[in-house]
This record gives sequence, structure tokens and C-alpha cells, in this order.
Amino acid sequence: MRTRDPFIFAAVMVLALVPRLPTLAQPLLEAHGFRQTWTAYTALIYHEQGIDLLHPEMPIFGPPFFHPQEFPIFQAIAAIVMDLGVTTDTAMRVAALLCFFATAGLVFGLARHVAGRAAAWATLLFFVASPFALLWSRGSLIEYLATAGCVAWIWAGIRFREERTWLLLLLAIAAGSLGALVKPTTALFCALPIGLYRAAGEGADVRAWLRARLDPRVILLLIVPGFLATVWTAAADAYFQNKLAAAFLAPSALRDSYLDLGVYSLRAFWWVWAGVGFRFVYLFVGPFLPLLGMAWVAARRERTAFWVGIAAALALPFLVFFGLYRRHDYYMAAISPLAALVFGLGAARLIQAVAGRGRRTLVGVVGAGLTAFVVLFGLTSDYWLRIYEPVHDAEQILPAASELAALSRSDDLVVMVGRRYDPSVLYYARRKGLLITDENASEELYATLPSQPYRIFFSWDPALDPIGIMRSWGWSGAVGPRTYEVGRSARALERSAVLASDDRAAFDVAASGSRRLVPSLIDVRCDGVGRSLDVDPVGVWLLVHADAEARVSLSAYAPLPARAVYVISPQAIGGRSSVSVSCIGRGSMTIDAMTAAPPPL
Repeated sequence: MRTRDPFIFAAVMVLALVPRLPTLAQPLLEAHGFRQTWTAYTALIYHEQGIDLLHPEMPIFGPPFFHPQEFPIFQAIAAIVMDLGVTTDTAMRVAALLCFFATAGLVFGLARHVAGRAAAWATLLFFVASPFALLWSRGSLIEYLATAGCVAWIWAGIRFREERTWLLLLLAIAAGSLGALVKPTTALFCALPIGLYRAAGEGADVRAWLRARLDPRVILLLIVPGFLATVWTAAADAYFQNKLAAAFLAPSALRDSYLDLGVYSLRAFWWVWAGVGFRFVYLFVGPFLPLLGMAWVAARRERTAFWVGIAAALALPFLVFFGLYRRHDYYMAAISPLAALVFGLGAARLIQAVAGRGRRTLVGVVGAGLTAFVVLFGLTSDYWLRIYEPVHDAEQILPAASELAALSRSDDLVVMVGRRYDPSVLYYARRKGLLITDENASEELYATLPSQPYRIFFSWDPALDPIGIMRSWGWSGAVGPRTYEVGRSARALERSAVLASDDRAAFDVAASGSRRLVPSLIDVRCDGVGRSLDVDPVGVWLLVHADAEARVSLSAYAPLPARAVYVISPQAIGGRSSVSVSCIGRGSMTIDAMTAAPPPL
């Protein structure tokens, strides 16, 4: 009967693939678009420039674009899929599915080895058929490559503990190293079930227990993956600490974010811990939660130490790295194989308990289980139905990216504000540059901008974002609703319809011999209400003063930060006799002089 298992397993995988296939061309924006495009951008660069695992790039924190935040094996796999002719976003989802199905096969094999055939099939069902798995199994994430490595580490590790062959030792170390390098927070606690596993023939006393685990080969098995991950993390930390724009991403700087120690209180337990725990139950097991009791009964009878290790590896990541699990639901992928293993064990124990009560009882229990799955998917439909939309872009990333791509050249470096460290706009615009966030914003960083070849400034919301950063350059200009050009001189602003500068001498040169358009000062209140100004089709120069935090809008283009000089080009005037000017901020803006003259291009 067991010889049929590979064929049955293949059939289950095909059935699992069917509901996912229609979703593979969807843009990477249905959930946590920032993280999905983050992974995809490195893979895209590998596809275009070649794979270099030791020098991954993430072109969102300014040159050099080297970004060793995670060991990029998943990105390399996705790049290979792209090399086969698969489109970028689809290739990311295909690579994710390959890793997901690899994890499914490995957790099935582990469950069959430690708990038997019935537990293996139940484990597989829990792993592939949860609402969480339906959404994230085809997400552009590294999670399921890390879980594949970790489950293989546990399986090969306990097999080595049993057989003591060098091949199993090498396989276990390689698998553990893969999981730990890809995602250390996933792999850290997977050493526990390997170390606690009691192999056949192992003595029952404490000395025998210690002797079995102090074997140098077992020690290597348990520490080499962690050592390699530590070396990579330490090197990355040193690099990030010396990069002004990305220092906040150094692992040492993220320690508080990972641990989130502020939630360790009674009040936080009820409002935060219980909430995240409910999310885990809601998306994974729902009505099957009582199976934990059956799993406990089964674990007490056989391989108790191993199951204690599994329970610890399941609970400790959630407890130690709570900051990550609280903020990002996709982090639960790390513990999903172990959760499936535990609930698979409980389901097998339940089936075993009712098997002797007749076929009708057994069929009733199985039917109730399938009904519970239907109920679980019905209750969580708002979570997973989004993947069946051709384009799910709730934040309107794609229109913003289309504007940026249309109003800039492919080789233009972009400074962007308003999306923190979310690379999705740059990724879909296929542009490189620098994301300015709350974490890296500083006058020190702004001072470095003019010395870099940035030509485009992009604001997610010019009415709210800190567009005053554009004053770091000598000139800035509005190209579209959110897109600007920046440069040392006006000659750098090739497409700008409205220009701004603090170069009063440039105004004096333009005004020399030109026709003055207004005889006296004009006061424009900074209340956002537009005021009409008579203009000349050849172009208009304005000399103004306003509060430093004010935003000035001329014609229908994006607002510009308060500066001394503005230039309205014939393009912005469009042959009209007047244009609208408005100001947002404190007080008012005063137009000291206004002259008809062409733009300085």
C-alpha cells in the first residue's frame, strides 16, 4: 500500500495547484506589496545582470545598491525561472510555489517518519489547505524556502541521530544552513527537536543522554547553520551601519523591532498577544483547535521528547520575535509546517480512537473534518478571495508607477518620499534610487543628495510629504502631479513645466530688459484657494517670499516647496492669458515682482 504514496502525494499536489494557477499572473500587491516587491527587485536584477549570491542588490537606498539583508538564494531561483521566459511577477509566484510544495513534501516525509502514515496525510492536508497557505504559498516571499530547509534539517537530523551516516550528516547540515541563511528567525529554534530526539538504543540515564548529544558530529549538526547565519548577519550589520541611508536596517538597529519587549505585560497580553494568537487560529486551524488535546495524548505515548521540541520550536519564535509576528501576518509561514505537524498528529490520534467504533463513526468524523475546512474557508473569505482579482491594487501603486515611468528616463536615479521603505513604486516603474523614510531622514543625508546623480524627485502625496527636501538642489521643477526634476542648475530640468530656485541673481538676469507684469506687490493667502494671475505666453518669472514650510502650486502641476524664484513655462501656460496660483501653509505668500521672460533652458 505504501508504494502508492508517491502517486497519491502527486495527485494531492495537483489538486492543491488547481486553485492557485489562476492567480499566478496577479501583480505582487494583493497583500504586503512592500515585502513582495522587495524580494522581486533583487531577483529582477539577477535576471538582468547575472546571479551573484554574495553581492545582492536592492536599488532603493542610493548607490552603491549592494544590500546584504538576506542571503538571496530564493531570489536566484526566481531569476532562473525568469531566464526560462516567465514574466517577472509570475516567475516570483512560480518560485514561491516550488518552495511551498518542497516544504509540503518534506513535512509529509517527516510526519510519516515520526508519527506514521495517517498523521502524514493529515499533516499534508493541514499544511496545504489553510486559508493562510492559499494566499501566501504563491506570494513573492522567501518564507517557504526557509521552511523547506528547516524541515529537511529536522528530518535529516533525526535520521542521522538514528543511523549515524556521514551522508545524512552532510544533508542535515546543508539543509539547516539553507534555512538559517535564508531566514535565521525561522531556523533558530529548529535545532530543539533534533537535539531532544531520543534515538533507538540511547540510554535512559542522564549520562547516556548527554553522551549522545555531545558527539562532535551532533554538535556540528546543531551549530553550523547558526554559525553561518551569524557570520552573514554580522557582515551585513557592519555594512549597514556605515551606509547613512540604510543604517536603520542594520540587524543591531532592528533588535527592539524584532523583540518588541513592550508587549510583555498583562494588559498587552489581552490586547496584543491574544489578538495575534486569534489570527493564527483564524487563518490556520479554526474549528480544529481541539485536536491539540489529541496531539498531547499521542505525544505522551511515543517520542515525547521530540514532540516537546516541536512544540517549543512552534511557540518560541512567536514569543521571542513577537514584534515581527505582530506586524506581519506572513511571518506565520515560518511556523506553519510545525503547526501542521502537531495538528496532523492530533487528527491521526482521533482517527485511531474512532476507528474501532465502526465505519459509520469513522466516516462521520472524516465528514465533520471536511465540513470544518469548508467553514474555515467561508469565515476567512475576505482574506483569500482577493487573490482571484486580476489586479488587486488597493493602494493604487500601479498608477503612481506608471506616472513615474512615463515622466522619467530608465537611467534616471529617483529620490522618493512618502512610502517609507516600500519599493513597490520604484519596482513597477523599473527605476532605481533612494527612498527617504522617517528612519533615515536627516539633514546629513540631504546634504549628500546633490553630489549624487539624482535627477528625479517623486512624492507619493505632495500635499503631505516633506517636499522641502528639494531645496537641497539649486533648482527643482514640477513635471507631473507627483513627479519633479532636480538639479544644480536650470539646465538639468529638461521636462519641467514649473521651475523653482533660490537664485535671485537668475531672476535679475531674466528681468533685465523684460516687461514687468504687475506694478505692485501681490499677497496670496496660504489657504489653498487659487488666485488668477495674468501671464504672458512667452513665460513668467516670479520673485516671492513665503513661510519656509509653505507649498506653492502654479497652474495645474504638483506643488513646489517655498523658494524665492518661480518660473512658469509656456508649456504650463498653454496659450492662456492667466493661470492659477495657490499656497498651502501658514500666513501668506507675497509676490514681490513678476516679469515676462522665457524659462532658463
